[in-house]
Amino acid sequence: MIYSINFLGFKQLFQPYSHTDSDLAQEQENIRNTVHQRYRTNILFIFTLFTLTLTLYFCWGIVMNPESNPDRIKFAFTLITAIVSGLVGFITGRAVS
Repeated sequence: MIYSINFLGFKQLFQPYSHTDSDLAQEQENIRNTVHQRYRTNILFIFTLFTLTLTLYFCWGIVMNPESNPDRIKFAFTLITAIVSGLVGFITGRAVS
């Protein structure tokens, strides 16, 4: 069915959109893909947060231990600096975009 609408002297023709089974199936597939991608992103975020927290904990333990070797302390500070600078870059990058 075609409708004719006269708007400011312009004649526009419309045909109502009808959903077909393939359109609905495609929409459901898109929803499933979106949910799966969000699940994967959340799992990756949790794993990364856990790993970084564990690494920072051990590095901080090495730095605070008075019996630690100076080379180990230097390496621990290097890891802490890399992690903190990466987090700052991640946060500022997220704020910009």
